Amino acid sequence: MNSINGIFTIFNENVSIVVDSNHGARITSLKVKGYEFLIQQGIGARKICFGSTFWTSPQSDWGWPPRKILDSEPYDAKIVNDKGVLESAADIDSNDPLTTYIQLKKEISIDKNSWLSLRYTMTNKSNTNIIRAPWQINRCPQAGFVFFEMGPGGQTHFTECQWVKNLNLKSSPGKPVWIDVANCPDRYKTICDGTGWLAHVYGKQLFIMRFDDIPAGQAAQGEGEIEIYVCNPQEEGQLGYVELEAQGTPIQLKPGEKTSWTVQWKAIILENEIPKNIDEEQKSKLYQYYYDIATMKK
Repeated sequence: MNSINGIFTIFNENVSIVVDSNHGARITSLKVKGYEFLIQQGIGARKICFGSTFWTSPQSDWGWPPRKILDSEPYDAKIVNDKGVLESAADIDSNDPLTTYIQLKKEISIDKNSWLSLRYTMTNKSNTNIIRAPWQINRCPQAGFVFFEMGPGGQTHFTECQWVKNLNLKSSPGKPVWIDVANCPDRYKTICDGTGWLAHVYGKQLFIMRFDDIPAGQAAQGEGEIEIYVCNPQEEGQLGYVELEAQGTPIQLKPGEKTSWTVQWKAIILENEIPKNIDEEQKSKLYQYYYDIATMKK
């Protein structure tokens, strides 16, 4: 691990990530063997949309754009026992009705098996009780497939269009969901219950996220354990991206109280490229392989 002018690089012999403490402690790069997994630069009206970030949930608390003090302003940063520790200022302004009253700490490390750990701690800096849920947002290239296991709560929200209807996400609980994000013609959002993991594969690149499962119906209002947003803004000439989003359980915090939530990442370079057009039998075999990795059976 090293740090130069607030830019932290955390690495081992297999994987490296770059964290910009000057810009919301944003993870701006995730690389394995020279392959980049994250979108590194936003363009045009979506210039803030790159890398990996953290928001509080539900979004209805603050609308849009994200709270700058958590998403894009500088964090205090240091290295502690081979771990990057980054802390925001408190998002507290009594004159701003959208303030979250949260101070955020991010702790980032890599274990011996090249699983990355991203631990988020929210502290209530107000003088009253508040309810907040954690939310990680990862922006990756609009390519390949996003997949996960549908939880018992099913799909709870989606953007209404024919392409979405053709996805047929009304999967039974415990069944695999595959979303062909490469062929999304416009912008699309779906919110689903999951089972504690989410993955993206394209070419030779496999990205797995692992997190605590939320009981069905227990996510923040209007939100979900898994959210997928595809942005293909063709009118802007911008490279499309897909957001892989995970949320935790809403927690009531008393003044000064803290809560922590962890997401783990695994980035893998596969031996062979995933075909753009794969049949159901191939999907089944691939899904089982990826599922075993996500659930630590491999």
